Amino acid sequence: MTIGLLAFAVLLQPVHAQDSSTELKSLYDSHRWFELRDEVAKTHAPGFYKGAVAAAFNQLPEAETDLHAIIADDPSGDLGLEARELPIALFYRTGNYHEALADATALLTQKPSAADIVNILPTLQVLSTHENQSVVERHPGTVKSTSKIRTWFCLSK
Repeated sequence: MTIGLLAFAVLLQPVHAQDSSTELKSLYDSHRWFELRDEVAKTHAPGFYKGAVAAAFNQLPEAETDLHAIIADDPSGDLGLEARELPIALFYRTGNYHEALADATALLTQKPSAADIVNILPTLQVLSTHENQSVVERHPGTVKSTSKIRTWFCLSK
């Protein structure tokens, strides 16, 4: 009886792993980043999804580590190419335009049909002529309102 239960549990393990991967892919494809982060935290998720979550939440070192491992394993496969795109968006959002341009150029040598990368390339080329952006100081901001501005937002009948 115990051997039968153990064999049944072993047989169910791949099914559970497949369900988990399907759920992770669904969350990733629909950009449900908070739910994906929670699912990755509670399961033994593949490195790609760990890297995708790290990239979505601007965790640069973690994203680079996880995604570069995927790229090294599958440099020209679908997953490897997908893993190459995520750091480009991360570098762009964080103002690291030189890195974003280098990664975009490298990706286009492998996948010239990547329309989103082709579209952003001119922007990256211009932005990369400047220093990378960084936050120097943080402080609260204020917005002053005048009656003229308030009137502009009002609807009249």
